[in-house]
Amino acid sequence: GPLKSLEGKIGKERDSYSRQLLLMQYLGISPLARDGVDSMIIRQALKEIPAESGLWSVSPGLILAATGRAGISFDADAYLDRFLAGNRDRTLKAIILFNQMMGAKYQQKDEQYKKYYSQLVGEYGDTQYGQMAKQRFSMESAIAVGKKVPAFKLASLEDANSPISNDLLKGKTTLLDFWAVWCGPCIGEM
Repeated sequence: GPLKSLEGKIGKERDSYSRQLLLMQYLGISPLARDGVDSMIIRQALKEIPAESGLWSVSPGLILAATGRAGISFDADAYLDRFLAGNRDRTLKAIILFNQMMGAKYQQKDEQYKKYYSQLVGEYGDTQYGQMAKQRFSMESAIAVGKKVPAFKLASLEDANSPISNDLLKGKTTLLDFWAVWCGPCIGEM
């Protein structure tokens, strides 16, 4: 298949820039392959293509895909930190910071989350990703453990004429279950 063909070309190519281009092509095709993807070649690409290379700007998603598939023996965070320190592409840096921030948030790594959030809104706040972080992930979140519940008013599912509000629930222990129409398990609970 196309991956085996590329592997052969990569193995024969001696010019470093041409090898980097072939490795980028491999990274681009490998997500489409059902099997036969060699994580050693992915790690080789990350070794041979410098983090600061402008090649990463050609296809912004490749750096995240490659670092995510390089295997546990590869230090993806260190590579991405080198990328953030040395690459000149502001938009791509904002994408990487946003991705790293989200990963830290969902892994509950609060210090990393704060670091990436601060860098993203501080240095790249004018980008689409910086704006999105400011709007959706403010460090001064209105909802947090120990904080007063913000004012709200919702239609009751049982009686549309009797809305539910924070005032109505004051002093009561209440569980609010948030769901979405696109969430299969959420719909299943109803």
